[in-house]
Amino acid sequence: MQLLLIIPALGALLSALPAIHGLDPLTCTLILHATATALCAILTGELSPATITWGSLAAVAGLALWSLAPAFSVGMMMFLLFAPRALREPTAIQTVFHSGAAFCTGLLSGWLAHGWSGAGPDVELAVLLASGAAAASPWILPVDDALTSRMRSQVLLAPDALRPVLASALGLRVRTRERMANLPRGVRRDLEGGWRELAQAVDVRLKRPGAADTTLESQIHTRVMTLQRAYLAADRCAVLTSGTTQHAHARVQLHAERLDEHAEALMEVNPAL
Repeated sequence: MQLLLIIPALGALLSALPAIHGLDPLTCTLILHATATALCAILTGELSPATITWGSLAAVAGLALWSLAPAFSVGMMMFLLFAPRALREPTAIQTVFHSGAAFCTGLLSGWLAHGWSGAGPDVELAVLLASGAAAASPWILPVDDALTSRMRSQVLLAPDALRPVLASALGLRVRTRERMANLPRGVRRDLEGGWRELAQAVDVRLKRPGAADTTLESQIHTRVMTLQRAYLAADRCAVLTSGTTQHAHARVQLHAERLDEHAEALMEVNPAL
């Protein structure tokens, strides 16, 4: 669904670029900066200082390079607009591929939009959709969410004693990403709160280099174990909704045995419950 909004948005921007660059410099700059920042936030899924920075850089590139080569200008804009998303890739090779794809599809979409401008309403509508689809195509590449990407960085920066625990937590989050969508909304909210608290605790620990902080590291260990137990409890509860009526008694018995554990785990993830 989000892609269906991104394609016309990018297509409209690309089709309007010749007209935007025909405006006075101040108006052109303001429109490009606002549009590029908004698009970067949409592509990334969040409005943050990073998306504002990358969006502004994309606008500057579009302004500086348009008079030299419009297609190249659009390619650089797409490269920079997709940069925050590309940086969420798990490996450097995937990041380079993602960025290269954004630049190449940007070149193609810029060529389409600029080369067919003024060709008539029917042709321009088709070009708008085609250029928008080409520019948006890197969005289909899977990337980590913002919190998972943050945790990958934390694993690399963590002290040796803490790194195996954080790597285990990262593996748990990656393995359970698809499973999260099937959990009740309240459970998902509580689990995400637990992940955010874990990431915040790790950030605090990373700001204290040097001597080991045994108290804080113990808290981090406890948070990871709590999340593991919460996912295990959620899986067991999911069993209650599967199977046939033939096994109803067994499911009810399992529910009776594990309900306390489930409640305790979720309370530890979010003590405010």
